[in-house]
Amino acid sequence: MGFSYGSVEAIKDASLEGIATSSSLVVNGDASLFACRILKTKLKKIGLGLHVNITDGIGKKSILTDEKGIYKYNFLSLFWLSLVKRRDIILAVESDIKEQLKKAGSRGIKIDHINSERYVLMIPAFFEIACKIARVNKIKYIRLSNEPLFRVRPFLKNLKPILNLNIIKFLLLNFLAKINSRILRRHSLKCADAMYGILYTNNMDEEVIQSAIIDGLKRKLKVIEIFTHPGYPRSRRDKSYTSQRLKKYLTQKNRRKELEVLKSSRLKTFLKENKIDMVSYRNL
Repeated sequence: MGFSYGSVEAIKDASLEGIATSSSLVVNGDASLFACRILKTKLKKIGLGLHVNITDGIGKKSILTDEKGIYKYNFLSLFWLSLVKRRDIILAVESDIKEQLKKAGSRGIKIDHINSERYVLMIPAFFEIACKIARVNKIKYIRLSNEPLFRVRPFLKNLKPILNLNIIKFLLLNFLAKINSRILRRHSLKCADAMYGILYTNNMDEEVIQSAIIDGLKRKLKVIEIFTHPGYPRSRRDKSYTSQRLKKYLTQKNRRKELEVLKSSRLKTFLKENKIDMVSYRNL
């Protein structure tokens, strides 16, 4: 919530009319103030995470931004800088996370979990920082990108993660999840038993979501998180975007498709038949 007006409206509808129980707030997005207004008036019961954003758009001026205040690093460059132990980068990331959490609080928004744009908090040095900040602020949950490899019907859909290279992201994040799970335990924090949505990013249709739930049931997992990116791709209120990359993603037709999936009566029936409890992070 907060990157665009279309995404805020879609998340509202996915929650009020569909099965979405939690979302996460981008405090430095173009529609972040609108998102806060919707959260305080329409979505008072939704679980809400801080979606740490240090890769897209404008942030406070620091070593993470250029002379215009635009974030200049991506996941890979930040990962490398953390490996070579650039202390100035690590301190800047810590400062930015604290600032974003403080901004959410100043707007009257209560945060119950933490995740991040482009998975930057999966970088172990930054994950450690996020855990420390979460403990200080009594936040119990942090997203761990620990997706199991699961089978989807029909069979040909299983080729999508290979064709669009999501398999590479999947393998890297699962490797980092093994490291970060130890950090999580050391700080006595929690995460879902598994998270689904990496392999099929931008393709979270009914078959994928049902397959993820079936996989969770087979593995006897207690809590799983399934994440999607619903949106109204052509909202008239969206006049600008924080980056061309984000604009391309938010204006894809799949944003609307993923919204319709979350509102699907067939999916609601599937959940009921399989006795799946839909809970928010707030109520875990």
